[in-house]
Amino acid sequence: MASRSCANFLHLVSGDLLDIPQTPRALPRVMTVPGIISDLDSCSSNDGDSDVTSSGCRERKIIVANMLPLHAKRDGDTSKWRFSWDEDALLLHLKDGFSPETEVVYIGSLKVDIDVNEQEEVAQKLLEDFNCVPTFLPHDLQKKFYLGFCKQNLWPLFHYMLPMCPDHGNTSIESSLDFSSTALSPHQKYRTLPVRDEILRGLLNCDLIGFHTFDYARHFLSCCSRMLGLDYESKRGHIGLDYFGRTVFIKILPIGVHMGRLESVLNLSSTAAKIKEIQKQFEGKKLILGVDDMDIFKGISLKLLAMEQLLRQHPGMQGKIVLVQIVNPARGFGKDVQEAKKRFMAAKKINDVYGSPKYQPVILIDRPVPRYEKSAYYSLAECCIVNAVRDGMNLVPYKYIVCRQGTPAMDEALGVKPESPRTSMLVVSEFIGCSPSLSGAIRVNPWDIDAVAEALNTAITMPESEKQMRHDKHYRYVSTHDVAYWACSFTMDLDRACQDHYSKRCWGIASIIKSPSAYVISIIKTLCDDPKNTVFIVSGRGRTSLCEWLAPCEKLGIAAEHGYFIRWSKDFEWETSPVGADLEWKKIVEPVMSLYREATDGSSIEPKEIVNRGQHIVEVKPQGVSKGLVAEKVLSRMVDGGEPPDFVMCVGDDKSDEDMFQSILTSVSNPSLPVAPEIFACTVGRKPSKAKYYLDDTTDVLKLLKGLATATVSKPRCLPLIKLSEALSVLARCDSDGVPTWEIVVVGGSRKSEG
Repeated sequence: MASRSCANFLHLVSGDLLDIPQTPRALPRVMTVPGIISDLDSCSSNDGDSDVTSSGCRERKIIVANMLPLHAKRDGDTSKWRFSWDEDALLLHLKDGFSPETEVVYIGSLKVDIDVNEQEEVAQKLLEDFNCVPTFLPHDLQKKFYLGFCKQNLWPLFHYMLPMCPDHGNTSIESSLDFSSTALSPHQKYRTLPVRDEILRGLLNCDLIGFHTFDYARHFLSCCSRMLGLDYESKRGHIGLDYFGRTVFIKILPIGVHMGRLESVLNLSSTAAKIKEIQKQFEGKKLILGVDDMDIFKGISLKLLAMEQLLRQHPGMQGKIVLVQIVNPARGFGKDVQEAKKRFMAAKKINDVYGSPKYQPVILIDRPVPRYEKSAYYSLAECCIVNAVRDGMNLVPYKYIVCRQGTPAMDEALGVKPESPRTSMLVVSEFIGCSPSLSGAIRVNPWDIDAVAEALNTAITMPESEKQMRHDKHYRYVSTHDVAYWACSFTMDLDRACQDHYSKRCWGIASIIKSPSAYVISIIKTLCDDPKNTVFIVSGRGRTSLCEWLAPCEKLGIAAEHGYFIRWSKDFEWETSPVGADLEWKKIVEPVMSLYREATDGSSIEPKEIVNRGQHIVEVKPQGVSKGLVAEKVLSRMVDGGEPPDFVMCVGDDKSDEDMFQSILTSVSNPSLPVAPEIFACTVGRKPSKAKYYLDDTTDVLKLLKGLATATVSKPRCLPLIKLSEALSVLARCDSDGVPTWEIVVVGGSRKSEG
C-alpha cells in the first residue's frame, strides 16, 4: 500500500503532496505486509525535495473507494502497464459536482494484480497522470477481503442471507477500504455478524454517513441504537447521532446518473446505426428490456418465469413481444456465479415452447455489451424491468429514462421530430434502492410471478398518454438529481458537519461531572456575597444533594425539583409550592410506571418528592410547577420589597428554560415596575429559541459568570440580575444518564440599594 496515502493525509489534503512541478512527486515504498511499511520515506524533511512546498491554496477533494475508476491493461509489445479512465464509473463523475478549480484525488485498489517489483513505478505513474493513489493489498489479503469476507459474509448478509463462514471476519479490520454498495440489513440479521460492532464503530468515525434511502438509514440507526446504545435526533431536517461527545450526521439522498455522459453516447453515430439495426431486427414487435449483473439476487430467473407466465396467460402476446435480457459479466468466479448461469436455462425452455423459426420470445445476451449498444436497446425498449430480490441503488431505470428521452442529435439522425411525445414504462422491484424515487413505476414483489407477469402486461398495454405523463415525471426527477447534484449536496452537508472541527472547539458536555467544581462554587459565592445581588440555583435535583454541593454559598437561594421547593438562603426554611401539595396521585402513577420499567430493560424509577420532564427521562409532576414560575416569584419578591432590578439576564439551553425566557419577558412588562428593566435572554448553542442572544458553549457561560463576579468585586454602579439555567452547566449540567442537575439565578443592582 502506498504509505503516503495512509500516513500523511494531512499533507495530501493541504496540497503539500501533489503540487511539486520541479521534481517528480515521490511516493514512498509500498506495504506488502499488513501493518508494515517498508522504506517509509526516501527523503528527509530537511531535504530540498521535501514535500513542503505548494504552488498555492487550491481546494482538494479526496475520494476513497474500493476500486479506482481506471482500466488497466498490459501492453503486449512493451510489457508495460497502460491505464485509462473508466468512463462508466460514477466515482469519476463526482467531480462534476465540485467547482472547476477543485483538484480531485482518488484512492483505492486496482482491478488487476501488480507485481511487487512494479508497484513503485505504477504508483508514480498513476499519481502523475491520473491523480490516483493506488493501494496494493497483498494477494492473499485481497482474496480474503473480497472473496472471503465481502462475498461470503457481508454480501449474503446484506441480501438477507445468514453468513455461512465467519472465518474471514477479521479481514475487514486489516483492510481499511472495505466497501459495500448494497442495502444494510435490519438489526436482527446484522447482529449475526461476528464483527458487527467493529464495522459500526468504524463507520461512526466519519463526520457524515450517507444512505440512498430512508430504509437503509433506519436500519443503520436501529443497529446503532440496539447494539451500541446510541441515541439520535433530528434537528432542522438533519439527523444527528451522538457518538463519544461528537455528532455524526446522517444524510439520505439517492445517487443519480451522469446526464452528460449518457447523452454523449446517444449522440454517437454508432448508437444511431445500432438503433436502426435493432428496429429492423424486431420490426413489428415490442421490446421488454432487462439489464442485470450475473448475480443470483438480480432475479433474472424470476423474470424469465414471469415472461413465461405472461405468454401463457395472454396468448395474443405471442409473436408480438420480445424480452431482451442483457447479462453483464460477473465480477468474480464464485459458486454463486455458476448457480446464476444454471438458472438461465429457463430461456431456452421458453423459446422452445412459445417460439418459432422466425420468433424467439427471449433473447439472452451473455457477453460484454458496449455502451452504445446498451443505449440503443434502452432507447427502443417499450418497457424496462428490474426485479431484483435484493439490491442496492441500481441505476438501470435512470439510464433507461434518459435514453428514452433522447437527444436532438439522435432525433435528427433517426428522423424523429423534436416535438414527438416521449414515453417509457418501468416495472421495478420494491426491494431495490431506486424504487422510492420512481413514483410512476409499477412496483412489484419479484417473488410473485403472477403479479410480475400482470405488471408487464399493464406496462405494454397502457395508453400512450399515461406513459408520456409517467415518463415526463420521471425524467424531471432524474435530470435534476444527477450525480453532480448528489456530489454537490454531499459536499455542502459535509462542510456543515465539519464546521465545528474548523473552529477547533469541543461542543460536548457529556463529560461534565455531576457536582460543581470548586472554581464554579467560588464564582457563585462571590456573586452571593454582594448584598446587592440575589442568586438562585434552579434544579431538578433533590434538596439534599443541592444543599450538600452548595453549602459554601450561605446566601444562595435554591429552587429544588424544578421549583417545587424553594429556599431563599441558608437562614430560611424550605417553602413548598402550594400547587399539587397532595401527593396521593403517586399511588396511581407508580404502578403504571412500574409496568413500563419492567418492559424496558435497563430502566429504573428514581423516587423524588416531585419531578419534572428532562432529557433522556420520563418524569411525572403535578401541573403548575416550572422554572418560569420560579423566575416570576423571584422578580415579584424583589418588586414587593421595593428593589426592582435594573436589568435581567437569563442564560440556558434546556427546553424547560424556554419557560424561564417567556416568564421574564412577561414579568418585566408589569406596570408595578417604575422602569422596565433591560432583558438579556440568552440560550446556549445556536438553535431556535425565544431568547434573543446566544453563547456558544459552557466555556463562554463560565467566562460570563467570571466577568460578573469580577465586576461585583470592583463595585460598579449597577450589578445584574442573572439566571444561569442549568441545562448546559458549567455548573454541573448532567450526570452520565443525562438528567439535568441545576441552574443559577443572580438578581442584583436594585434602584433602592443604588440610591
